[in-house]
Amino acid sequence: MIQSICIYLNMTKNGADEMGQRIKQIAENAGISVEIISTPDLLAMQRNDLVVAVGGDGTLLSIAPEAAKAQKPILGVNLGHMGFNADIGPDLVGLQECLSGDCVIEDRMMLCVELFRQGKLIFKTLALNDAMLIKGKVEKTTNIRVSVGDHTVATYRGDGLVFATPTGSTAYSLSAGGPIADPGMEGIILTPVAAHTLYSRPIVFAPSQVLKAEILAGYDETTVLSADGRDPVGIEAGDVIKIVRAPLLTRLMHRKVTNFYDLVEKKLIGGVKA
Repeated sequence: MIQSICIYLNMTKNGADEMGQRIKQIAENAGISVEIISTPDLLAMQRNDLVVAVGGDGTLLSIAPEAAKAQKPILGVNLGHMGFNADIGPDLVGLQECLSGDCVIEDRMMLCVELFRQGKLIFKTLALNDAMLIKGKVEKTTNIRVSVGDHTVATYRGDGLVFATPTGSTAYSLSAGGPIADPGMEGIILTPVAAHTLYSRPIVFAPSQVLKAEILAGYDETTVLSADGRDPVGIEAGDVIKIVRAPLLTRLMHRKVTNFYDLVEKKLIGGVKA
């Protein structure tokens, strides 16, 4: 039974504040207390039963790490176009049924991403969709060796690499030629981006595998590491990025009528309306 919600507003989105007030009114009319925030506030999430993310899939991704730490489900309200994870549209159809508990909550695998420099951990984060190593200069390439445990998988030259979860398989990984994966499964998808080779193909690893990406000499020095598009971190030759299944899960709330394969047909095959 949902007794309180935390509404997170992405204030860079037009209409987010107005939408937040509409959601607040609906929730309060149902006897649910409301707290509104505009930064990913872990304590606020912990003291409420549900986090409502107003903005779109990117907004939902930005708060997923804190919501996972708080062990609270997220309901996404989509003000954009794609909306694979943000289930409620601007018309708020389905909001009341979700707030009443007439919904589905799915556990989604996350990635734990660690950056080591000269053997020391200097950066660590969580990702619901993906971790990307992407070059910054058009005229240069990345040079990255990927290994599983003590075994080298391949060395990639190109624009970069995407390490995606099944949830993230419909995002950047898909655009780079990666497969669509059922978001209920677990695994780590490695998708090269514009690799300069004839043999490069996406690879799906078991979720228990430990992946490492080593930055080799001769790389684009403007290459960055980014998790779910947040806060890109510059990397150097010799850096090692470790990617594993995170110990935490993102809990996504959906309407019962929502079906992933219907979304694939509508959003990707049928096209997206401007």
